[in-house]
Amino acid sequence: MTIPSHAEVARGEVRVDPDGRRAVVTDLEVTDADAVRYLADASQRGPGEAVEAARRALGVGAAVLQRVAARGDADYLRARAAEVILKVEGDIQALRRDLEGRVREVLGPDAPGSAAQAILGRFGEVQKAIQDELSRARQELDKRREVLQRDVEGLFSADGRLGRILKDMAEFGGRVQAEFEKAFGATGRLPSLLDERLAFDRETSPFTRFREGVRKEIAGLREEIAGYRAALVKEAEVQEAEAAGTRKGFTFEDELEERLGGIARPFGDEVERVSALAEPGGEKKGDFVYALAGGGARVVIEAKDEPMESLPAWKKLLDSARALRNASYAILVTRESAQLQAQVGAFAEYEEDKLFTSADLLEVAVKWARIRARLAARATAPGVDAAAVEVELERARSALKALIEAKKGCGAIETGVTAIRGHLDDAQKRVGEALDAARRLLLAPRAPDAR
Repeated sequence: MTIPSHAEVARGEVRVDPDGRRAVVTDLEVTDADAVRYLADASQRGPGEAVEAARRALGVGAAVLQRVAARGDADYLRARAAEVILKVEGDIQALRRDLEGRVREVLGPDAPGSAAQAILGRFGEVQKAIQDELSRARQELDKRREVLQRDVEGLFSADGRLGRILKDMAEFGGRVQAEFEKAFGATGRLPSLLDERLAFDRETSPFTRFREGVRKEIAGLREEIAGYRAALVKEAEVQEAEAAGTRKGFTFEDELEERLGGIARPFGDEVERVSALAEPGGEKKGDFVYALAGGGARVVIEAKDEPMESLPAWKKLLDSARALRNASYAILVTRESAQLQAQVGAFAEYEEDKLFTSADLLEVAVKWARIRARLAARATAPGVDAAAVEVELERARSALKALIEAKKGCGAIETGVTAIRGHLDDAQKRVGEALDAARRLLLAPRAPDAR
């Protein structure tokens, strides 16, 4: 027979041999959660275990269902038989009462009592016969119930079919328990394996190796973090220093840029701030390029708001800036003359292409550099009286020395300030006149035949 397929019944086919001794189940689909879990656990124990588990479960289930059905049928029949017997007995009593009434009605009140007694006595015999049959039926039903009870008890006894199945299941459970103890018990394979793998006190343990690896990684991270911390601290210090330098240096550069623009304007010269402009190669040297009008002469200017530590280093810086910015002359300007070394003084020229001075002599320094740049550009041109230019420059240098000495004395002398400042103004005026004369000589050279 084939089991019908619907929402509540599993699909599959069951074939039973004609002799009723064997049944074959094919393509049986089980959806009950408990049954599926039971079979899944059995399949993990080895090949064929799931089939054997299904066979045992089917046998146990069939036996239990038979027992339940048998008990239910017996109890139902006994109850129904009791109901029938009680009903028959009640009907007989009612029939007897009705018969007595009819007998008295037919015979009348004057009828001899023996006749009525004879009729009722006959009915009593019939009633007794019926009650005897019902009693025998009750006894037979009880006997059959006892036989069925013995059969059911025999099925579940130790020697019964279901008892043997339960015994097999108990033995199987014992074997499973023994295997479980071997694997998971205190002396089982798995605990010892876990002890070996998870032991932190064994050098060969993966966890020990992992722990040591983590410790090394943490130590490395700590060193790296310490390096980052030191770098950050250093960077913070550098940023603070740069910020301080920015507050001073860039303010100083801004001041110089404004003053240089004022100096260049009357001459038609141009000033370009190049402190943030890198030349090819990435170098940044020189803060300003002062380009003279009417020619290719250029002067590079470096701004420094710090004490001079090394004259050779600053001379090398100016040489590099002059070459990098394609200039013929270089000026290094400090904010204050005290930032220059004593050997340099307030105004000093080296190799006729480098000049060191402070911001208070910026205009003098630029005019001096313009003369030097023009002279370098026209030294080989016909008609240029280089000697006369040098004479004027020397005159300007002498006047400048007097100016510088006067300015030095200004700091120590508190009296005669007006006279001293007048002297300073006069000296500065004479310096300007000498430089202007030198410039005129360059711009208007003498005739070739002049001597």
